[in-house]
Amino acid sequence: AEYESATQVDPTDASAFYNLGLAQKGARNFDSAREAFQTAVELDAKYAKAHRALGDLNRETKRDSEAIAAYLKAISSDPNCEDKGNINAYMNLAVLYNETKQHDKAASILQKAAAVAPSSKTKVTVYTAWGHARFLQKDYSRAVESYNQALAIDSKNAEAHYRMAAAQFELKDY
Repeated sequence: AEYESATQVDPTDASAFYNLGLAQKGARNFDSAREAFQTAVELDAKYAKAHRALGDLNRETKRDSEAIAAYLKAISSDPNCEDKGNINAYMNLAVLYNETKQHDKAASILQKAAAVAPSSKTKVTVYTAWGHARFLQKDYSRAVESYNQALAIDSKNAEAHYRMAAAQFELKDY
């Protein structure tokens, strides 16, 4: 109710609509949430967080093409992840690309994500995901390269080790 009041007090405040969207999503009012996020990005076309939230909502409600478009707008609005959370737009977009068998696009977006990942921990996650995208492309040698990059940062990362083993198995590198 308070977020709705805030949008009435200042109907040009994109953050009020973003917050309303989060509240509506939390209450599982997905259509109202989508409308609020869309209003937020109409008011501020460069509002990466709102584009990302719209992408997340669309992904959760199985609107993949709309989710992809929203994530691409989030990335173009904040390509260098000034908002550290925007790395999730890259990651979620890559997941969608992989789920829709667009592995080349997933690998490409993860390559860009690796260049802008805001922390070492995030870089490990990105490199591991990049390796997985390459694995799905059946490019096992390059998958190993990505996993090695993850392990160079965190040599104890279990997921990178596990995925590395799977790629090496495919290469018959026991």
